[in-house]
Amino acid sequence: MRVLIITVTLICIVAAVYKTQLIKVESRRKKLFKKGLWSKHLRKKNHFRATRPRTKMGERVYDYDDMEYVANISLGSPIGQQTFLVVLDTGSSNVWIPEVNCVTDDCLKKNRFNSSLSKTYQEDGRTWSIQYGDGSNAHGLLGKDYFAFGTTMKDSLVVPNITFGMARKLGGFKDDPVDGIVGLAFTSIAVNGVTPPLIAAINQNQSIMKLPLFTVWLDRRVRKN
Repeated sequence: MRVLIITVTLICIVAAVYKTQLIKVESRRKKLFKKGLWSKHLRKKNHFRATRPRTKMGERVYDYDDMEYVANISLGSPIGQQTFLVVLDTGSSNVWIPEVNCVTDDCLKKNRFNSSLSKTYQEDGRTWSIQYGDGSNAHGLLGKDYFAFGTTMKDSLVVPNITFGMARKLGGFKDDPVDGIVGLAFTSIAVNGVTPPLIAAINQNQSIMKLPLFTVWLDRRVRKN
């Protein structure tokens, strides 16, 4: 079992821990191998990295899309009405999910957020655009609503007024078995300067989180004969 553990404190006395189970999905590499598209994908990704402007010297690291662990979140209210499978990304700080009006090929098989179904949705009015290191990208509008690590009010860490991206256009996510991405990094690298959910939990809930940290526990996976 893989578990994301978020340490919090309630009423400054009783310590509590929220756990979000991580789910292992079939890797993008395996899917592309099955379709005979892996070599093309790898050439495209390495070309993008080779031509991307470099601001610092360093050793190139190759990512072969070998595996991915994902988790469930909920956006909007009531909590649990609209749920999504996401990558928990420590290398980025933005939350985004495809919106209902996204009809590109990359969006069609994904769960999409419908703002009209949420009782607490607020328009932001700004646009956003993200380009990731592997060449994938996402673009759309910003909105604000309840965010929950999990899919039920009872067992989830719920944070109000989270600004998140509603993607109207995606590139490079067609074969990725997730709906979107939840960034766990710091506000300083967030596109549009939005506040990531964990940081917002500290700021909004009167320091309900005892420490500004989270941990990931990975159990040993043994192949059974």
